[in-house]
Amino acid sequence: MSTVLAQPSYYDTIESMLDACYIPLSDVRPSDWHEENMIMPQGSAFPGAFSYDITPYWKEVVNRFDKNDPCKTVTIMACAQMGKTAAVILPFIGYSISQNPGTMLLLTGHSDLSKEAMEKVDFMIDNTGLRPLI
Repeated sequence: MSTVLAQPSYYDTIESMLDACYIPLSDVRPSDWHEENMIMPQGSAFPGAFSYDITPYWKEVVNRFDKNDPCKTVTIMACAQMGKTAAVILPFIGYSISQNPGTMLLLTGHSDLSKEAMEKVDFMIDNTGLRPLI
């Protein structure tokens, strides 16, 4: 008499594979995520923990990128050197990697700006502990 081991069904196997990949997402807003995770480097205008108290006008804009926000398009018209990179672009990228992963494309106005932009993104990724998720 031989014993037959039960093989898991195809659906059970797929379900267990998906369960192994599950990462619970929180309901934290993008602005809160950035304030909790981002430390601005020495040499920046405001080194230390990032705070929207310095640029409160960007808080609502960055929160439009929340995965639960009904807004689907964000358009910004602003002058140069107003903190858009530190208060909107980097928080959106970091929040997306952490809470709502997907494909994204970062474009700069000119190819000469790409290296500096990527250095800022890399610094944010390393400084917020997101590197293992890339």
